[in-house]
Amino acid sequence: MNKISIIKKIQLGENTFPIENPYSQLSFSFYCAKGGIKHQTILSIETSFLLNSLIDSGQIDNTVLAQNEIDKLQNLEDKKRDFPYRYQIFNPEECHNTYLLIFDIYEYRGYYSCTVYGVLQIESTILINDYEKN
Repeated sequence: MNKISIIKKIQLGENTFPIENPYSQLSFSFYCAKGGIKHQTILSIETSFLLNSLIDSGQIDNTVLAQNEIDKLQNLEDKKRDFPYRYQIFNPEECHNTYLLIFDIYEYRGYYSCTVYGVLQIESTILINDYEKN
């Protein structure tokens, strides 16, 4: 497995979105690292993986995630959290960049939300085939 190298964090405006249930699909958009191109993807439990799988395999570590302001280190390392972090790798055709989207879906008093913790532009040497094998 390749080690994930982060190029930069894409700044987001709004990062929490209401959804109907934990299996809903969220249409999520953000602007390219180069500026002008708006990318759109679908975030969902069905098309994502647990972030711990990347950490356990040594592809990324919590310190790097904390340095890129995904969350505080103590939150990233807390195994007792009710909602685990999830990730998707997104490789849009428009700009040929590769992005690691980190999010979670949680419930509070019968309402569900999807929080996007970060969109990270990563080295494009990450093999999409490795991602698809998970």
